[in-house]
Amino acid sequence: MSLNANEAIKVRIRFSRSGDARFVSHLDQLRSLARAVNRSGVPVWNTEGFNPHPHLVFANPLSVGFTADSEIMDIRLVEPMEMDEVKRRLNDAMPPFYAVTDAYIRETKPVDIAYALYKITMTAENMTAKQLYDGVKAMLERDEIWVEKSAKRSTAETNIRPMIKTYELNVDGSDLKIETVLSASSTEFLNPTYLFRAMERYIKDFELDYSSICRSTFYTADMKEFK
Repeated sequence: MSLNANEAIKVRIRFSRSGDARFVSHLDQLRSLARAVNRSGVPVWNTEGFNPHPHLVFANPLSVGFTADSEIMDIRLVEPMEMDEVKRRLNDAMPPFYAVTDAYIRETKPVDIAYALYKITMTAENMTAKQLYDGVKAMLERDEIWVEKSAKRSTAETNIRPMIKTYELNVDGSDLKIETVLSASSTEFLNPTYLFRAMERYIKDFELDYSSICRSTFYTADMKEFK
């Protein structure tokens, strides 16, 4: 007998997205992964109504253009199943450039996410990687970093420096590599593209040439990895 919504087993799926998947919008990703869940045969709880579909919950939807190492999708099982079997079935059904990396019984909620780790690779026009390194370092060492930031239906000048928890800069050939932990809570969220906006304001002659952004993992408020 199937379990009802309240009895259903709460499972967390971790997955990566790479390559061309970075161009997929959150809505299209939701549809694509819902179809994959249906194909997999994993006994998930479906929404009720005229158009029932797998109940999927994503933590902090990813922006178009980003890749990810460990995204989070929560599902509910209406029948018991081994987590290794859930992982195997989902991987067999996933669309190209997606891969399930883990499946386990969840104990936390997405609201417990406070920070996210991003890995950024970038170059700038008319500027060497060392010059870019020096400019970004000087910017990040400021007490205040102001940018025009969107908030619901308006924009406002915002000091984003308190939303930058940590950062590490490294020159790799012609590239500057940045690993940074940014605020990612439901009340205070910083998209890493705002760092580029800040660079345009604070670094003389800065003009972005190339960038790639990968969201690596999430952390709780005490900087423990979010599980």
